[in-house]
Amino acid sequence: MGAAVGGIGAVVGTEMNGVVGGAQRRGPYREPVVTSPAIQRWTLEEKRTDRTVIRAGGRSFGDAYTSTLIYKDARLASGLDRYVRGNFEGIVGAFMATRVTFDSPFSILAQPSLVTGIAKERFERNLRRLGFSDIRERPPSERETTAEQAVAEYEADYDASEYIERPNSPAYRLPSVTADGRVKTILYLEVLKPGETLLFTAGIRPTDELLRVVFDCDGDAYRAELLRLMHDVK
Repeated sequence: MGAAVGGIGAVVGTEMNGVVGGAQRRGPYREPVVTSPAIQRWTLEEKRTDRTVIRAGGRSFGDAYTSTLIYKDARLASGLDRYVRGNFEGIVGAFMATRVTFDSPFSILAQPSLVTGIAKERFERNLRRLGFSDIRERPPSERETTAEQAVAEYEADYDASEYIERPNSPAYRLPSVTADGRVKTILYLEVLKPGETLLFTAGIRPTDELLRVVFDCDGDAYRAELLRLMHDVK
């Protein structure tokens, strides 16, 4: 599957360096729309577009046109300010929504394994670009979400070292922060298929321990908010 969708994260052309114009967004690069009112508490961090040719089993399925919105939870970021050098501008809580429009939608959407592979490949590429490493998909025995809530669940480390002073920053005493300045996170991925396009959404959050100690926030409540956002997209 990696070979089939290996280029899904590549940004193509000089006019597609992350953001396209309004005319393109109305065409194949239509942006996803988040319908949940809860998104008002999140900050739009970035918009990206890309295009790739989809191939599987020696067969070409045409181009896939991808538009991604990345939101950051500024509430969590500001909560870390007192532990780091200056303002924390990194990502601790995040929500991503991606719409993929295909040249041949029916042949693509009729193959669930191909759809899931595209979603996972695109998601993991976005994570690496944003500074995440050691990305590991959790097996069913370790998951905290059901198959109806998310198609996949991950663990990953976010590199926050540029914001943390060495060697005596109080950030190193926080739970789920490693000695080299990485923050352990939990991630969810969901796939939706409205009509002739593919939507996939993702939520990223700190561990329960970090949420409780730093943000006085309940992990179950935060997970529920992310899952609501992930399913309220069209």
